[in-house]
Amino acid sequence: MVRYYDPETTSEEDARPRERTRSPAQRQALMRERNAALEGKAAFDAAKEVALRQLDVRARSRHELESAITSRGFSTETADKVIERLVELGLVDDLAFARAFARGRFEAGGKTGSALKMDLSRKGLSSQIIAQVLSEIDVEEEYSRACALAEKKIRSLTMRDRQVIRRRIFSMLARKGYPPHVCIRVIEELLESEDYGEL
Repeated sequence: MVRYYDPETTSEEDARPRERTRSPAQRQALMRERNAALEGKAAFDAAKEVALRQLDVRARSRHELESAITSRGFSTETADKVIERLVELGLVDDLAFARAFARGRFEAGGKTGSALKMDLSRKGLSSQIIAQVLSEIDVEEEYSRACALAEKKIRSLTMRDRQVIRRRIFSMLARKGYPPHVCIRVIEELLESEDYGEL
């Protein structure tokens, strides 16, 4: 559409070109630029505000907070100072975060082993913390969870072919991080139980 100026019907104010609104990417770039220009206490306080807003939503790992702060234009040094202060205050604790995150993933989705390890790695947690958290999952609890998942899966399957059932349950448990020997044990016990003896 062509806009034109008609002096009889258009005021001078209407004739002035309108300011273009900034796109989200332009607003982000401007914010990063402003934050990068901050120094000293002003930079620390602004970066701390970013971190606290992140922690208002849910617990975060150090890596997640560093990414959130630096993605907004603050230096890595500023991010490190803010995170160290939050650690001193007890607001950031990677081990406690990893335990809560792992427990939530295990209870909600049944994830364990390699699948849970991958999720924890994505949060930027150290291999020592990941190993410690994974070692805290009880073997019997892991087996019980695998049985519950397998029973739920078998109820959703309509086919009666034992090989297909085995394959589907095995692949589902393996994707969730259960080791092969647990998958096989769960499947054998499930298919040999009275409820599924006719399969």
